[in-house]
This record gives sequence, structure tokens and C-alpha cells, in this order.
Amino acid sequence: MQPEVGDRIPVPAAEWSPAPMDGRDRRHAIPWEWWDALVIYVLWLVVAGAGATIVGSTFSDPLSSESTAVGVLVAVVMLTAVTVSWVRFRGLQAKVPDAVRRAFGVKQPTLRDVALGIGYGLAGFVVVQLGLGIALTTLIDALGRDAPVVQEGVQEAAQAGGVTSLLVGLGVVLLGPLGEELLYRGVLFQALNKHLPAWPAIGLSGLAFGVTHVEGFVIALTFPLGMVLAWVMRRHGTLVVPIVAHVVFNLIGFLLIRSGAAGVG
Repeated sequence: MQPEVGDRIPVPAAEWSPAPMDGRDRRHAIPWEWWDALVIYVLWLVVAGAGATIVGSTFSDPLSSESTAVGVLVAVVMLTAVTVSWVRFRGLQAKVPDAVRRAFGVKQPTLRDVALGIGYGLAGFVVVQLGLGIALTTLIDALGRDAPVVQEGVQEAAQAGGVTSLLVGLGVVLLGPLGEELLYRGVLFQALNKHLPAWPAIGLSGLAFGVTHVEGFVIALTFPLGMVLAWVMRRHGTLVVPIVAHVVFNLIGFLLIRSGAAGVG
């Protein structure tokens, strides 16, 4: 069965299987552009900033571990909510009612995709967090400088125990990867891949993912991680694989922080 067409944007029918992801075949398959990711990010900064102000005002110490944990949770929930709302809005503009589903890729996920995500997450942590992280730390030591403590407030909240650690874990391990993958791979990478060859699109989306983590040491790690996750989505055609990989990556880091390991961001 051929896809139905509305406003020149193919709408997959129930029995139609879309082609594997590449920039050419996906040119009109999603109703947003790369700049939509920038709009989403700016809107999220505004909403998350307002949320942080409200959260901080409810605690006697706005810099406490408890305030940080709630703030992290609110921020990642807002990221997902803003991304989904904007994608739905752009879909309605283009008369594409399943726009949110399209952000999750070109094929229905399977249990094999979940297993692949676990494998990629484990491999990514070994290569990026341990391999590259140790190499950067060694270089910093060789230059006679102290390795930075990254995301210190989040690490302290994760180590606090009880409900505080649970909230940080929920935000960092589960909800954070969902929101970030929707924005950087589901929206940004797919939009870039409409107009650019695979590797430039992978590189630019990875760079955006890295730069928005702000801290220099974290950028150096998240830039290549973002490229890997974009490549994984293009390779397998579903956002489920990078989401699971991201969850596994963050879960290992969170568990290491809880165990007292230093320098895990």
C-alpha cells in the first residue's frame, strides 16, 4: 500500500513500511527543520528557568541537594513536554497528525532494538566515559592542572540518599535521556539529515548536544557521545535504540556516583 499524501508530506498508511533512513528518502517525511530544535531549546530554557525559580523559592536553601534534585526532575520533564508540544504543533501546521511518532524514527521498534541499545550503552560508556575520560584526565594532569569536578551539585544530590537520590536517578537516568534524544536525535538530527549527508548531520547534531552541556570537560565527552547516538539512530531507524543506550550510559554513571566514584558526570 502506498503512503497517503497530504500537503506533499507522505503520511504512512497502516500497512506501509517506510524506507531505511537516509537524507534523500526522508526529505519530506518530517514536518520540521533544524531551526525548530533551536526554538525548542530556547523555549525550554525559559520554561525551565521559571520552574527553577519556583522550585528554589519552595526550599529554605535553593542550593540544597533536595532543591537540586527537584530542579533536575522538573527540567527534564519540561524538556520532553516542550519538545513533544512543539513537534505536535508543527505537525498540525503541516497536517501531519502523527508528527510525534515520526520523531521516534522510521520503523517500529522491537525487543532486538532494546537489546542493541543496551549493548551500545555499555560500549559507549567504556569508550567515551572511561577511555576518553581517562585520556583527558591524564592530559590535564600532565599539564599540571587539577581535573574539574563536573556537575557537582547533581553529584552531591545523587549521593544524598533517600528520596533525593531517587529523584535525581529518575531525572538523570530515565527522563533525561528521553527528552535529550527527542530533541537532539529525533528533531535536530533528522532535520539536518534531510539536507546534509549523514556524517555532517551526525557531526553537527553531536556538536549541538555537546555544547549545550556547557562545562568544557563535559562537552569533550558528550560531543562524541552525541555523534555515536546519532549514528545509532541512522543505523537502526528508530529512536528507541539511542534512548536505551543513553539510559544505560547514564545509569552506569549514576551508580558509580552513588558508589562514591569521583569525576563521573
